Amino acid sequence: MMKSFANKLFETYGTRCPNCGELLLRPKILNKATGKKMHGACFNCGYKEPLPTHTTPTNEKLSEQARKDATLKYFNAYSIYSSFEVFNHRFDNYTASTSAQKLVKQRCQKLANQIAEEQTIHTMLLGNTGVGKTHLAVAMMYRIFELTHYRQHGMFIDWRQLIADKKAGISQPDLQRKVDNSLHHLQTADFVIIDDLGSERTTDFSLDLVDQLWRYRENLSTIVTSNLIGSAFQEKYGNRAFSRMANHGVGNTILFSDIEDHRMGALG
Repeated sequence: MMKSFANKLFETYGTRCPNCGELLLRPKILNKATGKKMHGACFNCGYKEPLPTHTTPTNEKLSEQARKDATLKYFNAYSIYSSFEVFNHRFDNYTASTSAQKLVKQRCQKLANQIAEEQTIHTMLLGNTGVGKTHLAVAMMYRIFELTHYRQHGMFIDWRQLIADKKAGISQPDLQRKVDNSLHHLQTADFVIIDDLGSERTTDFSLDLVDQLWRYRENLSTIVTSNLIGSAFQEKYGNRAFSRMANHGVGNTILFSDIEDHRMGALG
């Protein structure tokens, strides 16, 4: 009779007692406080499963989580991008199988450390399509976030998408407001990634936007990816923009040479 009564209230769940080897039993009902199954016990020898120990987050942990939430909210609100997949990039998943790839990775890591230390850095990651420039720029962003415990605010601007959105905003007020907000925060963000600068068609409109960019970012850390190499940047945008970019850029240019297009390698 007792066994029949126990079967109504308790159940086995595949775990055996570490002392005598009998199957442990636990109540069939859920814990009212947690909504989960309760811990079991051995009806043969009296063994009880230990209760889990709960740790209370420290004030510092709670503060860092709040900063992280605020920083990522800022990033999502003011960044402009065409695909969210780009934000899966980290230093850990960058393939550095050649000496050239290892070198550009190391230089990007060093520059990220310097930006995290609040040094003003203008860096240009230059090279052909598919060599990993955007990957490492985004990896730099996450490294800066982590090193500063999310105390620095950053933005990502896909340059061609910015130009397209600004033009489309003429007839779309909501889009125009978003672009205007992004351009406004270019003046104050701790660091900004400008992705694919130079891939756009040269017009008076695009040149004015580049001039505005470097007026805003002249004394603020900026990470640029571009396929413009050598004197091509100066030729495309003129001496004034080049001078402002070079203000904190001496020695910080990273050339992605002797690195194959990973997209073509994947096709092969």
